[in-house]
Amino acid sequence: MFSKVNRQLFNLARSSYSTYFIGFIFAYLSFAIPVKKVKNEKKILSFYHPRKYWDEHLLIVPKKRVPDFTALDLAQEEDKLIVQQIFSGAVDTASIAGLSNFTILVNGGAYQDVPQLHFHIGSGHDIQGNALATEEPTPDDLSDLPAFSTKHWKAYSVAKETPGFQMSFVSHLNFELNEGIEEITDLFKVVQDIVADNDFIGYSLMTNVRTNQGATSKIFSLVARFSDESIVQK
Repeated sequence: MFSKVNRQLFNLARSSYSTYFIGFIFAYLSFAIPVKKVKNEKKILSFYHPRKYWDEHLLIVPKKRVPDFTALDLAQEEDKLIVQQIFSGAVDTASIAGLSNFTILVNGGAYQDVPQLHFHIGSGHDIQGNALATEEPTPDDLSDLPAFSTKHWKAYSVAKETPGFQMSFVSHLNFELNEGIEEITDLFKVVQDIVADNDFIGYSLMTNVRTNQGATSKIFSLVARFSDESIVQK
C-alpha cells in the first residue's frame, strides 16, 4: 500500500511540474527515491512500480535526464551504453523478480505520463483483468514482403482491424537482448525515424521475453495511434 507521502510524490511525478525536476532526481538523487529497488547500477535504476498496472510491474529508468524515447541520442556512446544497460538490467530485474515470461515496453507521446524515459517490465493481468498479450505475430499477420530492411532487422506491416499503426521488426541475427547493443541501437534509430515522420498521438514499442524456453525474443512491435481515443497512460 502507498503511504501518504509516496502517493503525493507519485502524483507530483505525473504532473506537468515534474518536467523541471524528474530527470535531475534520477540523475543525481536516485538513492533517495522512496521505491522498492531491485537493481541500482551506474546508469540505470530498476524498481517495483509504485502503482502497478499488471500483476507484476516493474520499471527501469536511466540515471540521466532523458525526457522520452526520441530524446535518446544514439550517436553518443553514453546513450548506447544506457540502452545496453536498460536491456541487460531488464532481463536481470525480471529474473530477480521471478519472471520467466514477461514484456518489456516503452511508451511515448500521450501514452507516457512521466517526462523521464522509463521502460516497463510487465507480466500477468492488468487492473481490468485482461491478460498482457504475449503472443508473437504469425505469418498471417505480416505482409508478404518486408516494408524495409536494415542490417539487423526486417520490418513488416501488420494487418489490423482496429485503427492505428502497427509494425513488427523481426531480427535475422542470433543475439541476446542483454548483449546486442548494436542490434538494439539499430532498431531504436529506425523507430525514432518512424515516430518523427508520423503524427502519432501515442505509441508503444515492446518485446515479449520467454527465458524459460532457452531464448529471448527477437521480435519487437511498434503500436501507435493517430487519434486520442482509448489512451491509457502507464
